[in-house]
Amino acid sequence: MIHLQHYSNFGVDIIPLLQRLSPASRIVVTLHEYLGLCMHNGQMVTTGAFSLCERSTPLACSRCFPERSPQDMFLRSHYIHTILESCDALISPSNFLIQRYRDCGVSHANFQMIENGLPGHFEAIDRTPFLSDHSAPLNRFAFFGQLNLYKGVLVLLEAVEQLIDRGEEPFSIEIHGANLDFQPESFQRDVRRCLERVSSHVQLCGSYKQAEMAALMRRTDWVIVPSIWWENSPVVIQESFFFSRPVIGSNIGGTAEKTSGHGGFTFQNQSAAALADAISLARGNHALHKRMLSEMGPPFRAEDCLAAHLALYSELQASATGSGALLTAAD
Repeated sequence: MIHLQHYSNFGVDIIPLLQRLSPASRIVVTLHEYLGLCMHNGQMVTTGAFSLCERSTPLACSRCFPERSPQDMFLRSHYIHTILESCDALISPSNFLIQRYRDCGVSHANFQMIENGLPGHFEAIDRTPFLSDHSAPLNRFAFFGQLNLYKGVLVLLEAVEQLIDRGEEPFSIEIHGANLDFQPESFQRDVRRCLERVSSHVQLCGSYKQAEMAALMRRTDWVIVPSIWWENSPVVIQESFFFSRPVIGSNIGGTAEKTSGHGGFTFQNQSAAALADAISLARGNHALHKRMLSEMGPPFRAEDCLAAHLALYSELQASATGSGALLTAAD
């Protein structure tokens, strides 16, 4: 059994290579993004206007990459889809991603949803205190994630500016994340310009380690996930629910799937005005906060994730004509 978590650094050609080197092994691939469908970093967001792409087609893809003809894009798509279809099983941490691949022509018969489990060190954390350590005014919000083009930090900052203009007080936003310096200069300028305008309410806290999450979560009442792309299954949502922090998320993709009805609510994607309204609704809203807490289920633990994977391995191994060694690979 060979299980690939990602193939981005290996290249999709690693799959037929493994099939030739170990023909008796079953091949399982977990898809965490849309690289098999989209050349734009697997984001399914257009290269020019950063508009959401509903479906990859040769013509639509060639418009994002005009140096590549629709025929080139068809061959790329056919090649990748054929390789993915040749695997013994595909896994995704969200139903949304599975459906998106199916809509774009990957009709694999064994495409399973297995959620990403939280790392094992969460097992040692006592969750009980987090149920009742929210602030009395419920006006502390936080963002956790990479400060890149797709995570929606500009939408968040523009929403804060609108709230300040409305005179809605008091509230605070902590932004926990890094790598802004590696983004396009125009994006960096826009972020820093916005930060200057909202510095009275927003604190840029820099990078963090996952081991620090418990302490950071104690400083917030609500977690905001304003991604402007479809996402798959953002781990920050699971982390937020683990620490009993409701999520305000974009109403698209895996973010909406994991948030709505599970301990959070959504706002219109890429709309600063809609996010401002969502923050305004949440601020000081004890009834809403209580309802969000009641919707949260038990965390999906690392051992739950392992059990689901082992069940799949057993099923595949039982149907194998030969037995292969169990190998795992991650790039």
